[in-house]
Amino acid sequence: MRLFVFFYLFLTLALNLYVFRRLRTGLHWQGKKAFGLAVFQVGMVGLLFSTHFLRQHDGALPVRWIAAAAFSWLAIMMWTLALGLLTDLWNLGVAAAAMRNPARRRWQVAPRLFVRALALSVAVVSVWGWVEARSVGLKTVEIRFPNWPEHAPPLRIAHLTDLHLGPLPDQRRIWNRMMRLLEKAEPDLIVATGDFIDAPVGDLSSYMREFAALDPPLGKFAVLGNHEYIVGETRSVEALRGFGFILLRGENQELAHGNTPFRIAGVDDSVGRFFHSPCFDDETLALPDDPARPWTVLLKHQPIVNPAATDHFDLQLSGHLHGGQIFPFHIAVRGLYRAWTGLARLNDTAWLYTSPGIGTWGPPLRFLARPKVVVLVVTHGREP
Repeated sequence: MRLFVFFYLFLTLALNLYVFRRLRTGLHWQGKKAFGLAVFQVGMVGLLFSTHFLRQHDGALPVRWIAAAAFSWLAIMMWTLALGLLTDLWNLGVAAAAMRNPARRRWQVAPRLFVRALALSVAVVSVWGWVEARSVGLKTVEIRFPNWPEHAPPLRIAHLTDLHLGPLPDQRRIWNRMMRLLEKAEPDLIVATGDFIDAPVGDLSSYMREFAALDPPLGKFAVLGNHEYIVGETRSVEALRGFGFILLRGENQELAHGNTPFRIAGVDDSVGRFFHSPCFDDETLALPDDPARPWTVLLKHQPIVNPAATDHFDLQLSGHLHGGQIFPFHIAVRGLYRAWTGLARLNDTAWLYTSPGIGTWGPPLRFLARPKVVVLVVTHGREP
């Protein structure tokens, strides 16, 4: 935990220093103005780190709005970094071109122009991102599996992930939209692949009562994500059970859809090991070697595939990536993960589906990454 906090603090301070230098140069601020900017940034960093402790007192303090301000500043910093790096690459190319033709130096983006472009783009992304983050959609994906019995009825799995239910404003609207979509989808089974909560248990009691009332025919299953460990493993386990979930922690459970048996398995997110908390992330325990196994779905927070396990399941459901959440960070996500969103074939019979998720982490914004409740419809057949 200490290593995580130190790393997060280091990255946040480094990002703030980068933003400070960019803004001071572009605005030509010196002396008192530069000092005022530095004080403001230090204050925002303090707010950002204080939200973890302040949310223990939600109700007594306007924690949701404090968190929104702090995380909005984080969004501005991230966008400044992205736009700054693009500008630097552009100016580097111009400098190379100017070695042959000095007149091309006029194409360089000046610091003042950068600040103006930053202000305009932040305004556009903030408005768009705020609206998009609250526009939760329903996506239905049909997948054909040769291992699903030919005469078995289709299995409808509602996949929820990365709701990040916690101290941010307007979460009730997102929650209500999600619940209406679940009612419309009429799933046989509801699963949650981590980061369902991001706040202490006391803040979530009304949500628990509503979700616990949902009663799909085959039940509700969940696994722990990295944010469940940040909240606290013991507290998160208690909360998820309060929502009515059956937790799968390195284990599986046999179910039947009509007369068709199938297996659902799940593992904890491996980040739990860094928190020195109980962490059951061993897929060999959740997916025993059984040549006669039934059709199997694996719940795993991060879309990381264990090659040794792909013969032991038919469908892995994951989240974690938020579909990139705010463009252009989609690019970084694509580079780090095999399947950053949507469906990916693992072998002749196994598939991975990575959901863009429902909520947000950090900035309460989504830009070109619309949140979705995903319904996977499992049928017999073979995908082309």
